[in-house]
Parts: sequence; structure tokens; C-alpha cells
Amino acid sequence: MGRPPHPTDPSFEEIWPQYLRGVLDSSAQEHDHRQTCFKKTSRKVERLSNEQRDKLCRFLYPQPIAETTSMDDDGKIEIKRANAFMVPYVPAVTGRFGCNTDGKFIGSGAFGMALSIYIASYTAKNSLDSAIMTSALLASLKSIGDPRLLQGDKCRTFINKTLNNASARRELSAQQVAASLLGKPNHYTDASFVHCYWSRTLTWIAPDVFPAFSKTPSDAER
Repeated sequence: MGRPPHPTDPSFEEIWPQYLRGVLDSSAQEHDHRQTCFKKTSRKVERLSNEQRDKLCRFLYPQPIAETTSMDDDGKIEIKRANAFMVPYVPAVTGRFGCNTDGKFIGSGAFGMALSIYIASYTAKNSLDSAIMTSALLASLKSIGDPRLLQGDKCRTFINKTLNNASARRELSAQQVAASLLGKPNHYTDASFVHCYWSRTLTWIAPDVFPAFSKTPSDAER
């Protein structure tokens, strides 16, 4: 595409729309359902119909068509939209950087708070959110079989598989990876916390099923 046309160019008004159209086409500004749209589910995009993809997309595409731009009571702007899959953009920013962008107007406290949470979530991913645990449990159930038949060692295997699946599905941000590679601590606090060990918790809940860490007389004496 080359450099964007300069506003002082005599033919800028004619060249700019064509250049911007080229940027939008080449930078995938128009949303296309991919696996990341369904990463919080266990379903593969290849197995979903077009109707299912539109319904399950976590980015909520397609968006409603809007003939005019309007603002609701919460300060949310519903922009004029002729293409249900076009991601919002600022022409000057998208054209200048020549890449995919996502422009949103933050006009209220509620949306400002949502933006703060969004940025914080990208900086420090949640360790194990409900979506990760649900997908991990589902994967473990598929590998174990009928959960009603879980007894003895199969219970331990099920827990191990669930934890392994949860760890494998955990997301890490670029900041977390960089901090680990550089040997930097990832947590600063002046508070103190009680250690809770998962294996001992399992023993406390079901000592007959998880007896490995049950207290023996020698443990009690120590």
C-alpha cells in the first residue's frame, strides 16, 4: 500500500478514500469468525454452521445495522453501520498506521471502568477463571468416560487430568512472560496470606479417596 497520502497533496480528497479502502481490505478490518471467537467454549469453528458462529461469537458479531449514529442514555454511541461485520475504526488512525484497529468512544463512567478492566485483564491474565475450569473439566470427563463410574484411583486421575488441562489452557500475557524470562517478581504486596495446599484440601474433604496426606501419629507428634 505504501505511505498514506499527505493532506497537502492536491489530489488528497480523491486518493484518500481509495487508500483507506485498501487498508481496510488488507488489514482484516472486517470481522471474520475464527477459533479465538469461541475460545471460551470447547467447540471447534470448523464444526459450527454459519448461524451457530454468529450466535456464539464472543465479540458479538454480526452487529445490528444502523442507518444513523446515535447515543443511548449510558453514553454508548451506536455508530452508523452498513456492514454488520465491520469493526469500528477511526479513519485517520487506521489510514496512518495502515493496520487493523478497533476504535470506541468512552463517554461515561461505566464504559471508562470497563476499559480499565479490559486493560488490566490484558496486562495480568486471570489465573484460572470459570471458563478455563469448565473447559478443563469437560476435557477430563471426555478422557475419563462416565463420571458415575469414578471410584478409587480414577477419582485421583480425574483430578490430575483436570488440573493438567486447566494449566494447559491458562493464558499468559506478554508482560507476565517477559517478567518470568527476566526473573522479575510478578506480585508485590504488603499483605500476608495463609498457605492453602490443594493436596491437603482434598484429603480434608475426602480422606478415604485421597489418603496420601492424612496425618499419621508421627505427624501429630511433630
